Formats: sequence, structure tokens, C-alpha cells
Amino acid sequence: MEIGFSVSSGASANGVPGLITMLKTLTLDADSFYASDGPGTVIGAIGNRQPRSALSIWQDDGSFAVDEDGNLLVGDQAFEEGEVSVTIVETLPEAANSPRRTTFTLTVLAPITSALNFSISRNSQYIGQVI
Repeated sequence: MEIGFSVSSGASANGVPGLITMLKTLTLDADSFYASDGPGTVIGAIGNRQPRSALSIWQDDGSFAVDEDGNLLVGDQAFEEGEVSVTIVETLPEAANSPRRTTFTLTVLAPITSALNFSISRNSQYIGQVI
């Protein structure tokens, strides 16, 4: 388990003398999404962050976003099947190692077909029981 504080003489953080806040490596509770997911779709919750810290996307090109609840979202850019990386920046002014970047590699899955065709030709024969 990683602890979010380290001891140092004379310094203070969070109102406790001798403690310096340290940002930890962020986590993401999902590592894939569909190429057909629209803007604003939640990919996963970002965890392991310090209270009051701010999250943002490093070198933001609109592909991803972070909401106020700490979720990673699909942005405005289209994706193709494969892998893509996103770097999330956590910032907390009183933290000794702020800002801290964490990079995630995500798998973009093939798009989900928007509609299934259940049409059956007029000449088809059926065996089975209708309930």
C-alpha cells in the first residue's frame, strides 16, 4: 500500500507539522472502451487521488476529458480499433511532487453495431415452439 505522506523536518501540510503531501500513482478502473462510444461516455473512474486535487488531461487534443467526479470520459475525437494512451495530470499545490502525471494505455474495441437485422425471408421454414 502506498502512503500519501512523507516526513520532513520543519515542513507542514494539511495543518500537521512535519508532514508533506505526496501524490500517488493514479489508477483507472477500466482499460477499454468501444470505438462507437460517443462523447461524454464514461471509460472509468480515476482512483488513488488526493482530496482537493485537480485532474486534467496532459497535451489535451479533445480525445479525452475528466469530469468533476473524477471519471475519464470519451472526448470529441473519433477512435479506431487498437490501443491509445492518455496521460492524466493530478495537481495539488501543497504536494511536494505536484503536478504528477500518470499514463494509461487503453484498448479501443471494435464498434458495436447500431442495429441488428432480424428479418427472415418469406420462404424460410421454422422448427420450434412458439411460447
